[in-house]
Amino acid sequence: MICPIASDTEHSIIVKAFADLAATQFNGARAHLRNAATHLTAGKYNDSVRESIHAVEAVGRTLDSTADVLSKALAKLKQKISIHPAMKKGFTSLYAYTSDEKGIRHALLDDGAAKVDETDALFMLGACAAFVSYLINKARCSGVL
Repeated sequence: MICPIASDTEHSIIVKAFADLAATQFNGARAHLRNAATHLTAGKYNDSVRESIHAVEAVGRTLDSTADVLSKALAKLKQKISIHPAMKKGFTSLYAYTSDEKGIRHALLDDGAAKVDETDALFMLGACAAFVSYLINKARCSGVL
């Protein structure tokens, strides 16, 4: 797959995320991350951001199948996995951005386009790739996986 990247470090993060997502139970998350990269390449930035955060949500829900949204999965995972409260708050805020920005995870109502550009999509792809690796590796270290 070919997609824009901002740096060699970001490339390494994305490659690591795909390696972490290689397990069968993460097929959905892997597909979302792949779709995010495809949309980024095609210039569909809001779709890329949505797919990036869906990859994170899929990992969270795989790790805690009773959670129906990422915030609930993080709250339940925090009981099993050591996540610093400030990091949990940051993760929750990152998720909230995709829920709040019109046209990313919700229908466009007032405006014809989401306020998302290539820089936003690049950041979210890298951030969400790192996020999925973080969750998977924390789960492994904590015995959840």
